[in-house]
Amino acid sequence: MAANAAQMAQLAQLLTQTVAGNMEAMKSSEQQLRSAEVQPGFGLMLLELLRGGSVEESARQAGAIYFKNYIRRQWSVEGAGGGIAAADRQAIKQHILSLMLQAPKQVQVQLSAGLEEISITDYPAEWQSLLPEMVQHLKTSQDMSVLKGTMETANTVFLKFRNQARSEDLLREIKYTVVGFQETHLTVFTAATQRVLGGGLPPDQLISHFELLNATLGAFYSLHVVDLPEFFEDHM
Repeated sequence: MAANAAQMAQLAQLLTQTVAGNMEAMKSSEQQLRSAEVQPGFGLMLLELLRGGSVEESARQAGAIYFKNYIRRQWSVEGAGGGIAAADRQAIKQHILSLMLQAPKQVQVQLSAGLEEISITDYPAEWQSLLPEMVQHLKTSQDMSVLKGTMETANTVFLKFRNQARSEDLLREIKYTVVGFQETHLTVFTAATQRVLGGGLPPDQLISHFELLNATLGAFYSLHVVDLPEFFEDHM
């Protein structure tokens, strides 16, 4: 599905109609979108629409909600008549985190839910670029919203470790995550703690720092829910 201007405009119109309040138009638009979502390229068109700054806010918000539900419906579907093409899956995983971190809060929340859904099945074996990408954002960004959004994403992705029975596969996944994340995690936690304890932060920045620390602690808990990794034991 090649995304041209006409198709993008039609997609935006259909999404707007799903929240316009006209029940007949909502039903028709929903049916058209459900038919289109099984076609190759549909998810990429949605992400492109969410990236566009010229799109009306109602269409962008409706698109974010639809993307989340589209991922929930189609990501794990295999075989004819449904699912998401392999090339589209790779492209979605390549772009979703950076797009989420740049998006307005209402859109960010929906993209985060979609990212979480993908990570449940694909991280880390089928999504090995995610951890390095998160680490890179945490190492290089000076933007608190990016730091907080990235750490909250890590916290969300690592939650899957809490609900699994101990196994060799689980231990292997946690070890991979700990090795790739531990030093950056400690650096972010230490820097945020020092800023808070140093005093002088205005209320809005203080709240952001506590939200960052909360996500950092959540990620820490998920990573030692089975065993306390040696790195964390040495740095406590």
